[in-house]
Amino acid sequence: MKKSFLTTLILTICFQLIADEWIEKNSYPGVPRHHPVTWGIGDYGYLLTGGNAQNVPLNDFYKYDAANDSWEQLQDFPGTARSFSIGAVYNGIGYIGFGATSTEYLDDLWSYDPVTEQWTQLANCPCLGRQHPAFVAHNGKIFAGLGNHNQNLNDWWVYDIELDSWRQLDDLPGPPRHHPYHFAVGDYVYAGLGHGNGPGIVIYDDWYKFDPENETWTTLNDHPGEERVAGSQFSHGNYGYVLSGDGNDHSYMETGEFWQYDPETDTWTELEPHPNQSRWAPNAFVVHDTVYFTSGVSKATSVIHNDVWAYTLPEIEEEQPVNVTELANNLSVRIYPNPAQEFLTIEISNADLDDLQINVYDIKGQLVKETAFKNNLNISYLNKGTYILRITSEDGVKSEQKFTKQ
Repeated sequence: MKKSFLTTLILTICFQLIADEWIEKNSYPGVPRHHPVTWGIGDYGYLLTGGNAQNVPLNDFYKYDAANDSWEQLQDFPGTARSFSIGAVYNGIGYIGFGATSTEYLDDLWSYDPVTEQWTQLANCPCLGRQHPAFVAHNGKIFAGLGNHNQNLNDWWVYDIELDSWRQLDDLPGPPRHHPYHFAVGDYVYAGLGHGNGPGIVIYDDWYKFDPENETWTTLNDHPGEERVAGSQFSHGNYGYVLSGDGNDHSYMETGEFWQYDPETDTWTELEPHPNQSRWAPNAFVVHDTVYFTSGVSKATSVIHNDVWAYTLPEIEEEQPVNVTELANNLSVRIYPNPAQEFLTIEISNADLDDLQINVYDIKGQLVKETAFKNNLNISYLNKGTYILRITSEDGVKSEQKFTKQ
């Protein structure tokens, strides 16, 4: 019994050490850069644009196969070559916008469909062009703002993906800034930190929550660590993360600091830092439960990077979405194949299909897709796992069924 317990303890400790370790992966084949745009979509990561060692804006584009740790160069981004840009993912589509060339600030917006490998130019923001903005996709919208255009900004805008239109919202209640940290978790969007106006170097540690439903801001607790700017950020499950960047003197921090934010308690927990000192203007993307950290400049050594480091994120406890098992199925619905890999076919025999809406939730209750009813639902970009397909009409929820994405 003692031997069995000791073996279990050793295995548990070894697994924890592996989970908390940064592992180097293959570098991407493009030139080292700062400010790349990155996406994690389905089983793949994507990296594009940024600025090279001479600060020349780029438009090259790469795809990362996480399962095989291999990179493929894709056709160049068709928009203006740029650095200081920003990206986000919604419903399996990658979005990129804003940034700067060597002579102008940009206000454009583009989408990329990885299934068709097609780019679409969308409506320009009627705001000032800018670099270093916040840019968060959430619930059919993209929230963008802050950044700088000759001076720092604190305006806030929303882009409606379905309508292809922009609208201005209330400003961030804090001071203007560029290169903030930002992400969405649950029902809210979060933003803060970043570089403010002088005199001298002004770096912030303040933190804010935006409620998209009521279009209101709330001031939260300050970040407990050093003020910071120009790092990377992402959300995964029920948490948000900030990773690396410059410290309160706009120079490197002694470690590649990595923090997890819990919106339920408005608290931060420090995780294992990435190797060596922090970097200016890196980025990261998440594939399944692993974050991939890449690029940026090590100010401690004056080296610009194209390397990639992987870290397995802390395990997230799975929960059933609220009331999933309590709802009755009011429609005659058949979904197949189940499990499915690319498309899910939905057959309904007793309803007006024009009145129906589809929402897909992951097993933790997070909305991952919403669309008008269609018989063939593209699920190729979803991570492997169990999902809830909810069909609604103006009268309420009509059907709820589980399916598995392979």
